[in-house]
Amino acid sequence: MARTSTGSGFIPALSGLIPGLSGLISALSGLIPALFFVFGLMGMLFGPKPLQAECGDCSMGMRNHMKLEHTVTLPEEAPFVRISLYHANPPSQVTLIMTGSSGILWFGNKVVPVSEDRVLEIQPDPGGVRVSLLKSDTETLQTFQTSAFEIESHQPEGMLKVVTPEHGYRNYQGRIGVSSRSGPSLMLINTLPLEDYVGSVVGSEMQSEEFEALKAQAVIARTYALRMMQRDGYDAYDMTDDEQYQVYRGVHLGKPYYRVAAEETRSQVLSWSGQMILTPFFSTCGGSTSHNEDVWVGKPEPYLRAAKDQAVCRISPHFAWSLELERSRIDGWVFERYGIRPDLQGIRFSQDEGGRVKQVILTGGGRELRVSGNDFRLMVNERLHPLAMKSTRFDWTESEGVVSVEGTGLGHGVGMCQYGAIALAGSGWAYEDILRFYFRGTNVVSFAL
Repeated sequence: MARTSTGSGFIPALSGLIPGLSGLISALSGLIPALFFVFGLMGMLFGPKPLQAECGDCSMGMRNHMKLEHTVTLPEEAPFVRISLYHANPPSQVTLIMTGSSGILWFGNKVVPVSEDRVLEIQPDPGGVRVSLLKSDTETLQTFQTSAFEIESHQPEGMLKVVTPEHGYRNYQGRIGVSSRSGPSLMLINTLPLEDYVGSVVGSEMQSEEFEALKAQAVIARTYALRMMQRDGYDAYDMTDDEQYQVYRGVHLGKPYYRVAAEETRSQVLSWSGQMILTPFFSTCGGSTSHNEDVWVGKPEPYLRAAKDQAVCRISPHFAWSLELERSRIDGWVFERYGIRPDLQGIRFSQDEGGRVKQVILTGGGRELRVSGNDFRLMVNERLHPLAMKSTRFDWTESEGVVSVEGTGLGHGVGMCQYGAIALAGSGWAYEDILRFYFRGTNVVSFAL
């Protein structure tokens, strides 16, 4: 296939050298949008005071937003983000342990001091939640019922260890609010500073020590979080802690470099033409990413173009994969999902320039139906397991009623390839160059001057 350009003359130096003259030209081509972005920010500082976007009642104070259109509102203080914990599989009971500091628990007008290492047990109750502060050497058992409560440590270094039967234990900073939900089960909302959240997402989404790749992940995570905080979302939280948004697993003890990656890119976001962009990422591209409109429904985004990285992500354990299935099983799944039973030659594929299946053409009984490659992949994974068909970048062959699928990559294929970023960082690329390679024509800018 022909090489796809990744920017104005930007050709990756995959031999391990940082992009040279062509990278410089690319950077210069993005200078004008960056200047517009910065001048816009200066206008907000030195011009008339802008109107702030409306904000819900955040538990740690009013959250000031960045506007997602042509202007940007600077936060007057560090933003806070609200994350729904264990959202996909809410716990039936929770044990909380205050570590590293004493703290407070409150509900309504009642405030309860919580000493360091105090253990709390929480269970759903018909009226809300039942909370028990367990007996210690110096404290007696305390029990109360309430519709909801919040708890946080007195000191920034303090943490809340959360233990659940379903998920084991995790450590969280900031404030945790607990209420009941249907099931019966518990809803936990963690409110914490944006930069603490970004540091955790970096470690939760990219288990690597390649620092430039971690910094690229930090910029992506921060940009994505700020966009999500701007949308008309849920009243109680901004995002969940799972793949529906970004994976967030709390504090990564003993791995400070994740937090350092967030600190060294503090306030930096990815911009195209003066606006924050959508920053999708995934595990392994298998040699090329794809245009966003070839994978998802929607208009083409100029910064989400296919990028060929010469398969530097071959370091990934998911680079190559295979699958064998009886054709009759697939025919049955297709009929259940789409209402069409394919003929002998009734499953055909069209691929995009990145080598991913863009459409699956199903024919049978005189009918033809076209479905997206990603939907077809999800159909197979729902019947087998989530990693059965790891991507839509595959070749399909049939012989004597058996289908053989040979594929490369893991994930949807749009935006930044994480293992590709790790490989490029290992070759000496700076995080800004990695981001400009996977997000064409973009610039790393700061929303705080």
